Amino acid sequence: MAVGCIVDDAAGVLKGDALCLVGWDGGTNKPKVARATRAALLTSKTVYGIAEDDAADTDPIQVLVAGDAARDTVTSLGAGTSRIIATDLTAAAAGDQCRLIRVASPNGSEYVV
Repeated sequence: MAVGCIVDDAAGVLKGDALCLVGWDGGTNKPKVARATRAALLTSKTVYGIAEDDAADTDPIQVLVAGDAARDTVTSLGAGTSRIIATDLTAAAAGDQCRLIRVASPNGSEYVV
C-alpha cells in the first residue's frame, strides 16, 4: 500500500520518479521526499519509493514503497527482459537522474532500486 508523504523538492516530482527520504514534516506527521538525484542520494543513501503521480513542492503525494506493485502506467518501463531496475546517476540533468531504467547488468554507474 502506498505511503502518504510530503514533497520537499523545489522542482516538484513527476509520476514514476524515484524518491528518497529527506526529512519529516511535523505539521502533517508524514515523511518528506525529494527526487532521488545524485545530490539527494549523497545524504539520503537510498531510494525510498516511486511517485504514484505528479506533485509540486510541499504537496502531499502517495509513494509506492518496497512490496508495492507499480503499474507500467506509473513506471513507463514497459515489458523488458531485464528484471534489474535502477536510476542513472550519470545523467546530466537532475530530472533524468531519478527516472527508472532497466539494466541487463549493473556496472556501478546506476543506483539499483
